[in-house]
Amino acid sequence: MSEVISSSALMSVNAQFVRQRIGAGWLNFSPVTTWDGHRDSVVKAARTRGLEVTSVARTVMFWDGDQCVGGLEGLQPSLVSGLGRAISASKSKTRHVLQRSGVPMPEGQAFAAAQLGEAKAYMRSASADRFVVKPIDGSGGEGVTTGVTDEASLEAAWLSARRSSKKRVFLVEEEIPGLDIRVYVVDGTAVSAAVRVPPFLVGDGGSTVGELQAALVEARSRHAYLAAKKIIVDAEVLAVQGISGESVLPAGAVAFLNGTANVTRGGIAVDVTDSVAPEILRLAERTAAAVPGLSTSGVDILSLDLSHADQCRVIEINTSPNLSVHDFPAYGDSHDVAGHIVDAIIARARGHVSAGSPF
Repeated sequence: MSEVISSSALMSVNAQFVRQRIGAGWLNFSPVTTWDGHRDSVVKAARTRGLEVTSVARTVMFWDGDQCVGGLEGLQPSLVSGLGRAISASKSKTRHVLQRSGVPMPEGQAFAAAQLGEAKAYMRSASADRFVVKPIDGSGGEGVTTGVTDEASLEAAWLSARRSSKKRVFLVEEEIPGLDIRVYVVDGTAVSAAVRVPPFLVGDGGSTVGELQAALVEARSRHAYLAAKKIIVDAEVLAVQGISGESVLPAGAVAFLNGTANVTRGGIAVDVTDSVAPEILRLAERTAAAVPGLSTSGVDILSLDLSHADQCRVIEINTSPNLSVHDFPAYGDSHDVAGHIVDAIIARARGHVSAGSPF
């Protein structure tokens, strides 16, 4: 899940990253001519390694001769245990395990839907100025509200969370500005890291926002993965930045088209595997190891700086994260996470589990 941009501080962090890492080359996406999709990427990697693939309904099985060595249930690899899946699927269970394990997380507390009064009291007593409200069983950013600062905005966030939650339990957490980093961990080792940012434009001093947007759509059409994802333009986000479709962006100025890095709304991924601080990768590995049976996962981290882990906060663990973030990034190199997953499945079946694995 990607948090929604709601403050000028967070916009500034992302804009600085775009200027430093991408800049004038913002329309020069990594060459991606074919896109296999999440599930098919893993299936392709299995077949490339000589495994036979069969499927029954949503279950995909990988065979080494007559032995079923693993597979996928939906989008989740067989490397994830039932307990690991249950903990990761619940934000409150994830928080309980990670906090007790000493993993740095935003301050927060869980409340039942009927405890709005208690949630208001918690906000009044907390040291943070801004909060995020999210259902414990939410996914894909649904029901998540950021920028909650008072009782009125908390009430609105409560209603949004109720509409997206079956369990009717919500987390109220401090909102922390930072880059949205997804680190993929396989058998105890961080194999890829990417920063996810909302769709953006970079001004040239002469083109309008509308003209830059058209150039962006045309450039994305040449990237097989991005071409399949539509850009959602949020007029409110444009207004917060003081621009409209007719505005001319100064040269080098960065403008965001909406407030979320989710790929379903046009967000993009920038590979940072070789430039992010090793301490951030180690934090992701430690986070994954804290959950029993979580031998493959995407760890979401917020950090103001990629050069150290001093202010990092872990916000979520995903057992079926989008592999295309790493295998088909908008900018940077592919790291074949699908291949790493299949290699780990094969090693597990043959009794060669790495030392970093939870089991």
